[in-house]
Amino acid sequence: MVLELNIGLNNNPKDVDGIVSFLNRKLWDSPITYKTVMGEYNGNEEPTLYIVYEIDSYLESVMVSICDTLTQESIAYKLDGVGGIAYSSSYIGDEFKFNEKYFIDEN
Repeated sequence: MVLELNIGLNNNPKDVDGIVSFLNRKLWDSPITYKTVMGEYNGNEEPTLYIVYEIDSYLESVMVSICDTLTQESIAYKLDGVGGIAYSSSYIGDEFKFNEKYFIDEN
């Protein structure tokens, strides 16, 4: 399965190298493919890290851990082309439906 992530960089305690290192070291045992692109959050431009990773299975707890560690309210993702949104464990509020319009991919 292919997991794609969009991780905002404006409110992130880690820079791109720190995020990639964290993901490679803590969560997965093989390299990830990534690039930085300009995305949008709440109507404002935001530099966004786009990540692609081959994963054996999707674990919701891993996505919550990524949100928590990188201080993100939510992270948009695709798993085998199907979109979703993972939320941090402390998120309180409305949960939004995945919107393809705002997801950044390799195209």
